Amino acid sequence: MELSVEEALQGDYILIDLRSEKEYGLSHIPFAASLPLLDDEARAIVGFAYKQISREEAFKLGLDHVLPKLDFLKKGIDKLLEKKEVVLYCSRGGMRSSSVYKLYAHDNRVHLLEGGYKAYRKFILDKMPSEIEKRDFLVFQGLTGVGKTRILQELAADYNVLDLELLASHRGSVFGGLGLDEQPSQKQFQNDIFSFLYSTEGLILVESESSKIGKLLLPKEIRSKILTSPLFLIEAPMDYRVKFLEEDYGVKLRENKDELIEDIWMLKSQLGSEACSELAELLERDEMARAIELLLINYYDPLYRHSMKTSEERLLFTFDASKEDVTREIGRKINEILYS
Repeated sequence: MELSVEEALQGDYILIDLRSEKEYGLSHIPFAASLPLLDDEARAIVGFAYKQISREEAFKLGLDHVLPKLDFLKKGIDKLLEKKEVVLYCSRGGMRSSSVYKLYAHDNRVHLLEGGYKAYRKFILDKMPSEIEKRDFLVFQGLTGVGKTRILQELAADYNVLDLELLASHRGSVFGGLGLDEQPSQKQFQNDIFSFLYSTEGLILVESESSKIGKLLLPKEIRSKILTSPLFLIEAPMDYRVKFLEEDYGVKLRENKDELIEDIWMLKSQLGSEACSELAELLERDEMARAIELLLINYYDPLYRHSMKTSEERLLFTFDASKEDVTREIGRKINEILYS
C-alpha cells in the first residue's frame, strides 16, 4: 500500500531508507533505518549508465548489483517487521523502492512512501513555516557561561526543548565547533527541526541564537520567534561563569588547543594582536581559567550585551544560575505562564 508523507509520519511505522550510504549520510528522514539497495560505487555506475548509455542498460546493471543482495536485504526488513510495520522509500519512489516492495506484494505490513524522499522534502518545506508560526516560544537568553544549555537540558524532562545547538552539532560563535562531530547538512538540520516540531505540542523552550549556527542557517521563522517571543534572562557572576566553562569544556579545549589558538587569531581584527598573543600564551601555559575570563571580558560579553539591549521589553523574569535550585525556580515560573 502506498502512503503519503503525512500518513507515514503520523502512523506508527519504521521507515526504511533504501538509498545509498552517501545519500543517507547527506540527509534522510529522522529515525529512518538505512538498508541501501545499491552501495555508493554501484549507484555511481548505474547513474553513469543511465545518463550516458540508456535507461535499459542502467536497469540491467542495477539488477546485476542488486540480485546478490536481495536475500540479505530481505532479512533486514523481516527483522524490522518483527517490531512494527515498515515504510520503504528511495529518492523519488521509483525503481529502488518499488522493486523491493514487490518482494512483499502480499504482505500488508509493508508500505511504499509515495514520491520517496523528494516528496518528504517538499512536504516539510511547505509545512515548516506554519508549524513554527502556530507555536508559542519562550526564549532563554544570557551571557556565555551562565549554563543556558545545561538548564534547558534539565528542563527537557518536563517541557518541549528545541536544542538547536545539539541538532547543529555546534555551540555557536567562532569556537563553537571545537571537539564536536562535523555539522550535518542544511537539509538534515531542517529535517531534524521539523521532526521535533511535528512530534510535539504546546510551548517550546529555545536558547537565543543568531541566524547562523556554525555553517547552518536557522529557518527564518524560528529566527523571527527568537527575536519577538517572551524571554527569561539567565545571569551569573564572572567567577561562576569561568568555573562553569572550565569544568564543562576544559577537557575538549585542552584536547583541541592548537585549533583553539588558530581560532583566536581569527579574532585579531576584534581583539588586536596583543590580546591574541596573550591568550595564545595563556593557553600554551595551560592557564585555562584566565584565558576563558579574558575571552569573556574582551569578546563574548561585548558581543552579546549589544544584542541583548534590544530585547529588554520582552523580558519576563531574571534568574541567577549560581543558585542551586535555579532549574526548579524556572520550572515554577514556566508553570505559572502555562496554567495561570
